Amino acid sequence: MTSVRAEAVPVEVELNLFSQRPNPTWSLAAPQAEELGRSLASLVQRPARERSPITGYRGFLIRDQPDSGSVRLIRVYGGSVEIPGRGVFLDPDRKVERWLLESAGDAVDPEMRALVLRELEARPR
Repeated sequence: MTSVRAEAVPVEVELNLFSQRPNPTWSLAAPQAEELGRSLASLVQRPARERSPITGYRGFLIRDQPDSGSVRLIRVYGGSVEIPGRGVFLDPDRKVERWLLESAGDAVDPEMRALVLRELEARPR
């Protein structure tokens, strides 16, 4: 089972959007981190994933601290979730991406949110 924890170190989410300025980031509260963990645990593994583009919307990066104590980087983009040491998982209808965008609250301004929503409305890759 995939675990995303918010105990010792908060779970941080980054909207991977910009190359010339800092990307928006926010932390998930413990209940949000638990909900995300349940969502990730329910995904089906897939053999490969499409690489994100060089510019524009490139998905989400999730930093958490699993039991090993080191920070791991989970990548979520285009209907795939890549979890280091576990593999790549299918995200039907890009539900995890949508949930992460919703979790951003005011960390993502309305213009950026609209841009990402347009991308998410495109067919999963």
